[in-house]
Amino acid sequence: MMDNEVISVLKTALRSWVCKKDSLSKPALLTEPDIHDLAVATKAGMVPPPCPEGVREWGNLRELTKGWIVQQEPDAIPEPLQNRDFEYLATLIAPSCSDAQSCHEDEKLVFAREHLERCF
Repeated sequence: MMDNEVISVLKTALRSWVCKKDSLSKPALLTEPDIHDLAVATKAGMVPPPCPEGVREWGNLRELTKGWIVQQEPDAIPEPLQNRDFEYLATLIAPSCSDAQSCHEDEKLVFAREHLERCF
C-alpha cells in the first residue's frame, strides 16, 4: 500500500497534468488511481540501481506510461514522458521513502559509488 503522504505530494505536483493515455481516450486530468499507479511504479523504478552509465531503466513506470501523451502545464506542448519526468517523479516521492535503498540518490553519487566499488 502506498503512503498517503506520497499520494498527497504527487496530487499537488501533478494537479495540472492533462493526459491522453491512448489513441481512444480523451485528454483528462490524472485521477487518484493514476496518481497511485504512478507512485507505485516510480518507487519500484527507484529500487534497482541505475546501469553503469548512470541511467535508470524505470521498468514498470516506463511500461505504465508508454502510451501517454502529457501536457504538464497549460501552455506546454503535450508529449510522452521522458527520463527527466521519471526523475522528477522520483524526487517528489524520495523524501517520503522510509527504505533508504529505494530512495532516489543523486546520479553522480551513484556512479561514483559504483566506480569505487569496482576499484576494490
